[in-house]
Formats: sequence, C-alpha cells, structure tokens
Amino acid sequence: MGLRKLIVEKVSMGFSFSKVADIFGTTRQTVSKWYHRWKNGEGLEDRSRRPRNIERKVKDVHERAIGALRDAFNWGTERLRRALALLPEPVRKLLRELGIEIDPIQLSRETINKVLQKLGLNGSPYGGKHEYQSFERDEPNDLWQLDIRGPFRLEYMERYAIFGVDDHSRFAVCAEMTESTPTTKDVKEALKKSFKRYRKPNEVLIDRGGQFRDKFERFCEEEGIEIVKAPPRYPQIKGKVERFKRTFNEEYLVLQEFFDNVEEYFPEWIHDYNHNRPNMGIGNKPPASRFKTDKN
Repeated sequence: MGLRKLIVEKVSMGFSFSKVADIFGTTRQTVSKWYHRWKNGEGLEDRSRRPRNIERKVKDVHERAIGALRDAFNWGTERLRRALALLPEPVRKLLRELGIEIDPIQLSRETINKVLQKLGLNGSPYGGKHEYQSFERDEPNDLWQLDIRGPFRLEYMERYAIFGVDDHSRFAVCAEMTESTPTTKDVKEALKKSFKRYRKPNEVLIDRGGQFRDKFERFCEEEGIEIVKAPPRYPQIKGKVERFKRTFNEEYLVLQEFFDNVEEYFPEWIHDYNHNRPNMGIGNKPPASRFKTDKN
C-alpha cells in the first residue's frame, strides 16, 4: 500500500497521471484508479473479488417447500430432489395450497439434506436400513406380485384395494378399489382385466391370505399360471408390492388431507406412477420404460 500512497501524493502535488505513471513504472490507468479511489474515500486496500451480494440458490421459500413435502409425504432426499426438479401437478398444487409458489429447481441431495438438518427433519423416517437381499426377474410378465391393501379410509369411506406389481419393471399391472373385503371372485375379475391389457404372467407371487386359496389356485391352473407362495413372516420376498403399498400410502392416500375428490384422481395417479414417476429401484426410470410387452 506504500507505493499507492506515494502515487496519490504525487498526483495531489499536481503531477499528471502520465508523469506519475512514468515515475513509478506503471500505467496511466493504474494511477487514475488509485487516485480516484482515494479521492472517493474508498481506501487503498485491495478489494475482495467476492461479490458483495451473493444470491442464495436455496431461498427461504425452497426451504419451506422441502419442509412441507417432508412433512406431507415423509420423502427422503432423492424423492425430494426429483419432486423439486419436476414439480408434478399434485406437488405443485399442494405447495400452492400452503402458500408456497416456486419454479422447478435442481438441488443436490446433499443440499436438501442440509436443509432438512436445519429444519430438524433429517434422518431416515423408517428407522434404519434393511439388510435383506433383493431379487428381480429378467423379463416383464415373468412374475407378478399380488397383495390386498385395507381396510383404509378414503374420503370418510372404508375402502380396500387389490394390487399387482410386475417384478421386473415395478409396473402396477393391477390396481382395483373395492368397498368391502375383496373375495377370490373380486381378485379373479381384477386379474382378468389386467390379462386383457398386459397379457398373463408366467407366475404370480402370493401370500396365504384367504383370497389366494383353493379357488384361486384352480383359477391359476386354468389360466396356465404357476403359483409361488411367500413364506410366512417373510414380507421381504414380496418387496416390490410392499413398496408399492407404501408409495400408495405416502403419495396417494395422503392427498386427501389437502384435496377433495381424491378417489376420482386414482386412475390418473396410477398412470403417473407407471409412466412418469422415477423409481429408484430401476435407475430412476419410470416402470413403463421397462414394461415392454406385445400389448403395450
């Protein structure tokens, strides 16, 4: 800073910028810069190259959105990342209901986790990591995992659901609501609709529920479908359909806390799950990207 002070002193004594530049072996522009900074009271120190006003990428409204989605759906960082990047209509509508208006934004999982830490919402909502080994069939329609969900409340009414998930693709091949406990006949009728749309599977994986006993076994035999029975007290073997049921709870049933007429939205939600929603189990691609059959 001593040289800069001497430059300013010489200019103040009446020397021209060019003359002072010759004296100190610098440029006229440099002399002018330091003189005018001193004259304007800005000092002779180096200025920081850091911008004076750094705009935060994650604004308060984004933190509110992350917190709201975590509270509503119990999503982890990857699901939150995808929701913020895509802002599907149910997410956008929910945030709007809560007074949160944002555009799609790309945030890393690390950034989202820091926000969750700040809000006191980080950590797995499911209390630990599962250590069991997963499996997957090589082709679509090789195996469908079947299960019954219910009873559950949907818009103040009791409902049940018959679910079927393709083991290879995670595609929801069957999703039928019923008003009472599904019977074997209900399951058979639901599957017949699925057969027409997607072809028959080679095998079905079932538990020991009442709907899947003698009459169901005869039905499968008539249809040329092999039965695989899950062992008792081992839900992991039905991991694909169990995970779908959890997604149904977290991403569909929860909507009734915020919106009316959710039951009418169910077919659209199933379509979105199959064709748009990325699935972490298959490389963040939608199930339809792997469910390729001669009927779709």
